[in-house]
Amino acid sequence: MIEGGSPAGRLAGRLNNVPFALFAIWLSSLLLFWLKAFGPLRSFGTAPPETAPWPWLAGSAALAACVLLLPRAYYLPARFDLGGRVYEVLGIRRFRAVMANGDIINRLVRRRHSAYVVHSKGSRLDTAAVEGLKSERAHLFFMLFGIGTSGFAIAAGWTAWAAWLGLGNILVNLYPILLQRYTRGRIWRISPDTVRRVLG
Repeated sequence: MIEGGSPAGRLAGRLNNVPFALFAIWLSSLLLFWLKAFGPLRSFGTAPPETAPWPWLAGSAALAACVLLLPRAYYLPARFDLGGRVYEVLGIRRFRAVMANGDIINRLVRRRHSAYVVHSKGSRLDTAAVEGLKSERAHLFFMLFGIGTSGFAIAAGWTAWAAWLGLGNILVNLYPILLQRYTRGRIWRISPDTVRRVLG
């Protein structure tokens, strides 16, 4: 693996900032929405929501916290995960190309640093499985919180916000989750023991 402090690692880090920025924009929008809902950033011409925001905020947080209750078995690849066809129809391979450490970024880095790899060969499967599990859990948490938030936006009649947060949620959370499940299915086909070991 090329270390993050190396020229190749620094270049990859700079390029990875682009997809990370998309998630940051969505997360900032989420925060801005709640600040508008509670009042501090609501413009004078905007009427307050007819529905009280506190129960919805608590409900969104509780929904997101359900991720902590999911059994490890939830993350085991299902039969359709193993085939991967469903994900490919949904365009997950194209999505993978533009993700952080994705195909396009890797190709760009290798044009200058031909030896660049994201993970060393010996630990590639283990590292990908561990990082994929962490990523899926984090995105699932934010996706559920975003669903609750979009639900409140609909209830409040703020349809533009509901559309913006909902579409963003699909791009920055749902698709990364699908990517991790697709990748875990591929790892399982190569080494089921690696997935079982990571999931405990």
